[in-house]
Amino acid sequence: MGFIILSGSNLQGADLTFAQLHEANLTNTDLRYADLQNVDLKEAKLYGANLESSNLAGANLTNTSFAFANLEGANLTGTILTNTYFGYANLKGVIGLDDFENLKNKVKSLECTIMPDGTIKIHDDTQCTRTPN
Repeated sequence: MGFIILSGSNLQGADLTFAQLHEANLTNTDLRYADLQNVDLKEAKLYGANLESSNLAGANLTNTSFAFANLEGANLTGTILTNTYFGYANLKGVIGLDDFENLKNKVKSLECTIMPDGTIKIHDDTQCTRTPN
């Protein structure tokens, strides 16, 4: 695949349950309040995407990049997060990421990420030069 290019699209509130978006380019896409349950987003690029209050329960997010994305209030219950990149993302209020120790062992990066409790995760002595969303 890899030919699905929806970057910059407005998909606010869209029902994409069970969609096959493997390797899709969703950079800067508006997915607020979208239903993405059980969607295949493996290796997708969601750089700067807005997924506020979206439902990603059961989604495959393996090797997916959420760099600079806004996932505030999203539901990530039961998602596959193997090697997922969350650098500089906003995860404030996200549902389903309760086990931080387990999370940090699965994902690729949480550097400069706003965590579900509102704190900013800083790796080692890294300075976050840009405040995430």
